Amino acid sequence: MRQVLAVFFSLLWAGAAQAQWVITKEDDAFEGDLHMALSAEWGGYMAGFRCREGKPPSFVYMTPETAESSSVELMQRMPPSIVIVVDDQPRVTIGTEVEKNATTGKLTAITFEPEVVDVIFAARNAKKRVAFGLEFMGKIYHSKSFSPTGTTKALGGLIERCKIETPSG
Repeated sequence: MRQVLAVFFSLLWAGAAQAQWVITKEDDAFEGDLHMALSAEWGGYMAGFRCREGKPPSFVYMTPETAESSSVELMQRMPPSIVIVVDDQPRVTIGTEVEKNATTGKLTAITFEPEVVDVIFAARNAKKRVAFGLEFMGKIYHSKSFSPTGTTKALGGLIERCKIETPSG
């Protein structure tokens, strides 16, 4: 996790105009290496896909909002959705879980749903933007567009390292 945060903060310090998607690996001899493709934007936003070889990928979206216990509890009872737009494609909505990040204390959404695979392949080919937000009770919060710079290399690397199969359909 420290490596993830180090990459996150280095992306933020690089500046929004320079922010790009990067791929990193966290060694784990017991569960298998954790591969992550991440990006960060000014304002404290981080988006990333992660996986271990042979296991389904997940998506993580960290917001700058300090997670208050009462709001996290409410969102755990009435879970929000992640909304994703790649370039000008139709919006994708995926159910998510929210938590208070143990390291940063920030509101973090995580999804393990199968649709993450479709988003990885779409985002890999992004030309204009990869945008994320949290939809809660019919309203979108924490909407943020990320630059597509580096998606081909980072997400292509994630697909290769984790042996993610092309989605059907």
